[in-house]
Amino acid sequence: PGAEATVTLGTTFPANLYGDLKIIAQVLLPDDEDNVNDTTSVNVHISKTYKVPYTTNFDTPEDWVKEGYNWMHGVSTAPNISGESDADKMWITNLNGNYNNSTKATLTSPCFDIIDVERPMLEFKANYITELEKDGVTLSYSTDNGTTWQLLGTNGDKWDTFWEWNRQNTIASSGKVGFSGNSDGWKTFSHL
Repeated sequence: PGAEATVTLGTTFPANLYGDLKIIAQVLLPDDEDNVNDTTSVNVHISKTYKVPYTTNFDTPEDWVKEGYNWMHGVSTAPNISGESDADKMWITNLNGNYNNSTKATLTSPCFDIIDVERPMLEFKANYITELEKDGVTLSYSTDNGTTWQLLGTNGDKWDTFWEWNRQNTIASSGKVGFSGNSDGWKTFSHL
């Protein structure tokens, strides 16, 4: 009782295994009279890794993962944010109206293999309406499978004015630089 042990599995997961998984571990001990506490489980998400170039129109949620409250996938009926057609699907914080106050939500993309890409570029369309410099959206990236995250862009790069990246402000709710205020409709943003 009370003893701890670390067990490393000798078998790795297959390379084509990805998605939401529930991992269950069970300990079987001789003379164990109480098997109620012998099992534990954890839910994990294993992201598929895509080669670049990667494009999506968001008609299906694909391998994007939402955490926290708010993010929804579907057709927007919000009065100020709609797709280019009535059937366009998107990721949005509320399909029917404004986002909720005092929430923090994360939307994580699939993984991308950019090892052999000399100058990887991110390009996306966004339409946002938030309280200027109070709320907003930040973009971060990880090179170590999500252990640490770095903010994307410096808002001072010479290309920022060409690719709308200079539209960023410091967001009070996060203390980070991101997109805040009103984009005045769909804008295309790019970053090298």
